[in-house]
Amino acid sequence: MKIIIVNPHMKIGGIATSLNNWSEYFKIKNIKVDYVIFRKEYDLKFQNFFETNQVIHPKGTNKLSKVNFNNRIKNIIYKILTLIGIINFLKVRLTKKHKLPNSYDIAISFSNDVPKFKNVLMSNDFVMNSINAKYKVAWIHNDIDKLGFTRSYALERYKNFDAIVNVSEACKQQFDKLVPEFIHKSFVVRNAINTEKLNELANSATQINFNQDIFNFVTVARIYNEQKRIDRILDIVDNLKKDNLSFHWYIIGDGPDLKNLTQLCKERKLEDKISFLGFKSNPYPYMKKASYVVLTSDYEAQGMVISEALSLGTPVISTNFDAAKEFIIDHQNGYLVKNNAQSFSELLNQLITKKITLNIQENKVYDSDGDFERLINFIEKQ
Repeated sequence: MKIIIVNPHMKIGGIATSLNNWSEYFKIKNIKVDYVIFRKEYDLKFQNFFETNQVIHPKGTNKLSKVNFNNRIKNIIYKILTLIGIINFLKVRLTKKHKLPNSYDIAISFSNDVPKFKNVLMSNDFVMNSINAKYKVAWIHNDIDKLGFTRSYALERYKNFDAIVNVSEACKQQFDKLVPEFIHKSFVVRNAINTEKLNELANSATQINFNQDIFNFVTVARIYNEQKRIDRILDIVDNLKKDNLSFHWYIIGDGPDLKNLTQLCKERKLEDKISFLGFKSNPYPYMKKASYVVLTSDYEAQGMVISEALSLGTPVISTNFDAAKEFIIDHQNGYLVKNNAQSFSELLNQLITKKITLNIQENKVYDSDGDFERLINFIEKQ
């Protein structure tokens, strides 16, 4: 079986991490996979991905697929051109011009578009227009309501795909409710987690200078307030600090809101309680040694950090979005919190004051291998 997978980039984020994990799975299973990655830039965390896989960079896709968050004016111009349809017109036209010469059994679009912002990421179009494959599959990695999916959009966008993959049961339920016509080809394939590799990285020689006499909270996320709500952490910490509680919060990640949040942290005099550590190619030693890993996101389709933390034996505190309930058993391997800073503050205050910790075992949270095999079995029966 020969597979090709299309993704816009291998920059920081759960989608890129999941694809990297799947690439390791395919090697173990001796499945031949080629990859189309539009952007040539990548995070060092994924260097091995490019060194050990067959990666194709189609001509013209590098510049057209990226937004430069470090240049505010360029970013604004790009968004305006996207909203009026020019960028997306060029993207679709580009995918029709660059047909790949080889044929494949399965072509996978690994990233969904963001219709809320009228943003075509090109993965779906490239699979449809540029690849000759017997079967074509589309992945959905996020809450489709928040992405701005409408019934008419989903019907048109996914009608020609042979299968649609959702990364959680909650995500699938949303999709099936929106377009019940596609239930027969809608599947759950959860993000690949290599538990052995995670623990190997977590137990590496990296020195983590945590004060073991206090609670250490760790958040690993893209620093993007609209979804990840890292800004909420400042409010939570402010509340806890007023009660003179002993703790420290480590925030790992990069993104468009990092500079602003770092400045706000200084202005609000929270630097003694919050450390912005930036991007870490290996955040797992921090996650493993944390008292709790904390997700403050407004929404997630799965929340890959939850699965990684639980695989490392670290309990998780998360907002109670639907997918989180599939992995977190309240008061057993973590806590589910209402979607506001006050609820987080009240829970963390109680945990710190009463010195409540949860001891959980390292374990494989779910069987993503089995999920993928069910998808392949369905495709082969078509």
